[in-house]
Amino acid sequence: MSGGAGPRSVHFWCPEMFLSPGGIQRYSRFLLEALCATPQAQVTDVFLKNDKTRPADAAFPPGMRFHFGSRPPEALRTPVFAGKLLFQGMARRPALILSSHLNFSPVARALQRLAGIPFWVVAHGFEAWDLEREAIVRALRACDRVLAVSTYTRRVLIEKHGLDEGRVHLLPNTFDADRFRPGPRPVKLLERYRIPPDRKIILTVARVDARERYKGYDQIVRALPGILEAVPSAHYVLAGRGNDYERIAEIVRELGLEDRATLAGGITDDELCEHYNLCDVFAMPSKREGFGIVFLEAMACGKPVIGGKADGTVDPLLQGELGVLVDPDNLPEIRDAIVAVLSGRHPLAILREPDALRARVIAAYGVASFRAHLAQHFEDFFRKPNGTG
Repeated sequence: MSGGAGPRSVHFWCPEMFLSPGGIQRYSRFLLEALCATPQAQVTDVFLKNDKTRPADAAFPPGMRFHFGSRPPEALRTPVFAGKLLFQGMARRPALILSSHLNFSPVARALQRLAGIPFWVVAHGFEAWDLEREAIVRALRACDRVLAVSTYTRRVLIEKHGLDEGRVHLLPNTFDADRFRPGPRPVKLLERYRIPPDRKIILTVARVDARERYKGYDQIVRALPGILEAVPSAHYVLAGRGNDYERIAEIVRELGLEDRATLAGGITDDELCEHYNLCDVFAMPSKREGFGIVFLEAMACGKPVIGGKADGTVDPLLQGELGVLVDPDNLPEIRDAIVAVLSGRHPLAILREPDALRARVIAAYGVASFRAHLAQHFEDFFRKPNGTG
């Protein structure tokens, strides 16, 4: 293990960063970039299980070694990758292993026992709440520092899995504020979706997948008739890839909402900001969300947001300071919250102050804040006499 006051060598483990634009992938890339900007850390090796290469435009410090694990057939990829992690860890003896996913924690635990290498693991959402592999639970209990993305995930890890609360810390999500800014309502999207320009648009951007119905998009569809009674110009747009559209389309037909609900399907990353600027309110009353980067992005565009109060959504909305928290199972509450925002009557003043909303969310969750939090974790961890906690 490296000593002295200089930067500590770090091995960074990640399922993938470049294959898809999912939340964990984006978080992992922000985390690696933040590690590279942390004076106390020197990332020497990056291990990516499913990626084949890094994009040409991915700028990282020279000399950083990338190891890709996608070459073996899928059935053999996990054990081969685990062997590579073990071999490289024993050969190079980094001062710290940081894994952006808890599935790798048993391997990190093995290196901790064999070579005394401390390890940190990031815990995101339901993959940390519904742990079934006892080996992962045991490894997390031995982990030197678990970085939970939300207070909800932290609480579940402590209460459900028996982790030592002194070892479970917060490192919330972040986002690229330069990509998400307030702007005019995009005419091209109104034309694409055939939405009249006078409509008050409710937006959800999420994976519309049968496994992720907890995001609550169907609740908004069911609340829409009541919303229309109070706000006749309301219109719902649901965007995102997934296999649950047929079920949602059936609910739309049953409620006679064909001209008031647009099922947009998948959209590109390049169109995300335009979709936020299309709406008057962003709503996703989820109940199993680990954090919800989409809330940060929408607020950075100056849009009022509505989310569920039963999961990690509470954190990006700063416990209700930046947005409206509702019971995701309470249709009247969801309806009333959307009506209050669309009609400009909600008592939370910042919802009507887009510049102030943008400034607050950047101050709390922008990249600078994320990097400062990570640097503080390094300082706290390595100044302790035993290097743990």
